Amino acid sequence: MKITNYQILSKKITNNLKKDKYISDVLLYEVNHLKDLKVNSKDIKVFRSARHKNDMPTIFTLSKFDDAMKDAVIKISETGASLIKDKSNLIISDHLTIIGNNNNALVIAFLGGKKHLIRTEIKVDNKGNFISLKVYAEINKLLKANETFVTEKVELYHTDNVNEAIKNFAKKKVKGIKIHTKKCPAVYCTWYYYGPTITLNDCLTNLKLIKSKKLPLDTFQIDDGWEDYIGDWNPNKKFKDMKKLSNMINKHHLIPGLWTSPFILDKNSKLAKSHPDWILKDKNNKPCIFEMNKNRFYIIDITIKETWTYFEKLYRRLTNVYGFKYHKLDFTRAPVIINNANYKNKYITIVEAYRNACLSIRKGMGDSFFLMCGGLYDPLIGIVDAQRSGSDVLSMWSAMNRGGKTLPYTMKQNILRYYMNEWWHNDPDAFIVRRNKWKYHGLKLSLGLLNDEEVKTSTINQLLGGGLFSMTEPLDQIDNDRLNNVYHVLPLKKVDIEIKDILSSSRFPNEIRINHQYLALINYNDKKKLVKTITSKDINDNKGNNNCWLVDFYQNKISQNKINIALLPHSATIIKLSNKKIRTINNKGHYLC
Repeated sequence: MKITNYQILSKKITNNLKKDKYISDVLLYEVNHLKDLKVNSKDIKVFRSARHKNDMPTIFTLSKFDDAMKDAVIKISETGASLIKDKSNLIISDHLTIIGNNNNALVIAFLGGKKHLIRTEIKVDNKGNFISLKVYAEINKLLKANETFVTEKVELYHTDNVNEAIKNFAKKKVKGIKIHTKKCPAVYCTWYYYGPTITLNDCLTNLKLIKSKKLPLDTFQIDDGWEDYIGDWNPNKKFKDMKKLSNMINKHHLIPGLWTSPFILDKNSKLAKSHPDWILKDKNNKPCIFEMNKNRFYIIDITIKETWTYFEKLYRRLTNVYGFKYHKLDFTRAPVIINNANYKNKYITIVEAYRNACLSIRKGMGDSFFLMCGGLYDPLIGIVDAQRSGSDVLSMWSAMNRGGKTLPYTMKQNILRYYMNEWWHNDPDAFIVRRNKWKYHGLKLSLGLLNDEEVKTSTINQLLGGGLFSMTEPLDQIDNDRLNNVYHVLPLKKVDIEIKDILSSSRFPNEIRINHQYLALINYNDKKKLVKTITSKDINDNKGNNNCWLVDFYQNKISQNKINIALLPHSATIIKLSNKKIRTINNKGHYLC
């Protein structure tokens, strides 16, 4: 990879006044003319990273206001019930922004995350034409008299190999940081069928069936529905004795797992009543509200140091007293997304507060497995073991509330965040392949509306996640032909993926290389077959076409040098590259066979 025009963006800010001074955004870089980007002026592509799991990373073309660009401008609301369009046509990217083409691109890569966040703003007109680009360090804190603050480093350079630049960014960002590298678990999670209606009997039923069906899972995680009040985290009437339950999970040779959401609290909780001073307020001194599952919750002001002690004690109790060694933490973006929040401690950045809160949680849970769902990304490197890579899944191709597709959207988030597997185990969210046209207890999340071709695509998405595997199925009801898909991805095998010609990919990336030996091919089209000839170079650029064999997993077909693929709408397959002629793959086995 050739790098040119390399520079480091960073600024030193000193308060020379005799009184405190508030520092908000610090401008690090600005371009107001397209030519100053020093990339080819025609067909300019943009890779836009996104800050939260619900936000959409995307690749789009400048001067083309199509659906791919709209994915960057139009966002899903926090409740997931509506779409929000930025009327100013402002595209906001997070720690990684790439502009250009696969052979000549400008890379803006943030190497920090312990002190502050970064924000790259790309302004376009109504036709998608470039207006400006600005890079800000988000500080938002008071500096005391004579205090100095140095922004963390941002790399800016041009590259002739975008895929290599992404890999190097991912590795360089964690250089010198001790990464939690616990064994990646295969988890049974109760949420995506039972939701908050989960009962002790539901848990016991599935525990027995995991054993009798000999499913290769190692963790059983109880999700929302076990607690009395969010904020107090005591068992409700359905789950009277959590220690007894964790012991029962252990007896089934599974690790006990538990869902919590530590940064929000029910207004009726004991914590809300005993510590009203901990509730995050807005500029009008009214409680900030976070909506979750049609309920409205208060938010804990994590800039208050006393809350960090509370978090540590809470997770010490859940781990050591209740006996849970796998923790899924949810909605932890709540304290950092409120625009008019009035934090009590204005002498630290929200990132510093967030890290301290999460470090306290890690200290409390010890060496338990720590999955963060819905939190910030950069500040958690070196703290968590896994991170959710996309929005909550639904077992359907199209959605009623997201303006279009569901599975393609969550797959896109998962695939475009592949490089984060350098930092933790990515979590593509639950594997759901059941057939179910009727809502269980009125829960939309209990539906199973994927057809057989869509199930192939959903299963391959789990492999492409490259990390944690989580499934939610009523094991006493699911059809065996659907359940058998689990063996395509379990036991877990480490994968190294790369999006082929990443800046040239479509709105939904559909050719993904795996371990330089496999190619995942996906047909997102709603009506047309995808007919394509695949050669060895499509899978590995360094391998010639002579004397190579290609095997299609689902067609159970082998061909020399090249293979013809015909995928039905919404379907997918895995193609293997081999140096020698092999027997065709048994498509009841593992993808990476």
